[in-house]
Amino acid sequence: MNAQVNPYAALIAALRSDGVAEHADVAEVLEHVGAAHVQAGQGCGCAGAWPCPQRSDADGLALLYAIRGSNQAWARVQGRLEAAKARERAAA
Repeated sequence: MNAQVNPYAALIAALRSDGVAEHADVAEVLEHVGAAHVQAGQGCGCAGAWPCPQRSDADGLALLYAIRGSNQAWARVQGRLEAAKARERAAA
């Protein structure tokens, strides 16, 4: 990978941190694609044209799971805010 960092490294770490099997599978796919499909000159490390279809598909997969993660985090924040408001109403 000529000293390049996997562009999906942060998402891979997040996906592996929650212990969900589906997330671990997606992390494995992104790890492979990030390592094997890097820009090398005018082409891809897989010897295809750049951007290669596998890299484009992985970008879509990464975006999908990043959005899912942010939606889940937003739902947790909203839940905590609602719980705090309920406590305030109960205390009043």
